Amino acid sequence: LGLNGNYRKGKMGFSLGGFGRAGYNVLGSFENTQIRSTYDQNNPLINSTTNIQSATTLNRNLFGRYQFGWDYDINQNNTLAAAVRYGVRSGRNFQNDLSTKTYDFNDNMTETLKQVDVTDFSGNMDFNLDFTHVYKKPQREFTFLTLYSGDDRTNNFETLTELPMTSGRRNDNLSLNEELTFQADYQTPFGEKQLVELGGKNIARSVSSEYQYFDLVNGEYQQISSTNLSNTFNYNQNVTAGYASYTFNSKSKYSFKAGGRYEYTNINANFAQTS
Repeated sequence: LGLNGNYRKGKMGFSLGGFGRAGYNVLGSFENTQIRSTYDQNNPLINSTTNIQSATTLNRNLFGRYQFGWDYDINQNNTLAAAVRYGVRSGRNFQNDLSTKTYDFNDNMTETLKQVDVTDFSGNMDFNLDFTHVYKKPQREFTFLTLYSGDDRTNNFETLTELPMTSGRRNDNLSLNEELTFQADYQTPFGEKQLVELGGKNIARSVSSEYQYFDLVNGEYQQISSTNLSNTFNYNQNVTAGYASYTFNSKSKYSFKAGGRYEYTNINANFAQTS
């Protein structure tokens, strides 16, 4: 599904665009063979192992990204612009009857048989609001930008082993990634040959990942208590930066520019269940 259009009336304009695609129950299969051989110094074969792996596959997928934009000319000197973007990426992958057959040097065979289910879904939303003020004096301008981004993701898998004995393991993983940005920039000329630029920016990021492992016990999944396998990880980062620059255009057609930038980053990361 693709969309593309825009509409403007007077001082206000709208736009819509994006593309998405979906697939349901896409069938497939694979088989691969791996042979590992060991030789002595005189090159006779002394050992060999053959692995043959095969499965039928089934895939379901959905992805796309769409944007709705809006802008408004308040007057000759002031403009507002905003946009909302949404993206989705979803995948469900099955490996049915995943068979691994191992043959040793004497052609003795052992086999494992598994059913694998992997889910990966994420939804991403961005929102920005921008303001621009243009002064009557040429090259003098002020802009203020804001941006919010959020990404919600689910990434799970389940492996059920049927041979040589019934067992199972499942992993549930929920994560959230958020980012908020503010930025301001100002530039002004001095005379006809000098330009000063100033600006500041702050980015706040927050990430969390909650993951849990489960083992199949008596036909039911039970959570593994180990904090290495079941825990919540939280990560916060804040970046503050400022800059200033000075430009001089000489009569001899040479330009000189000098500037400086300062940045400070603060990071805090921890596990919820740990000492």
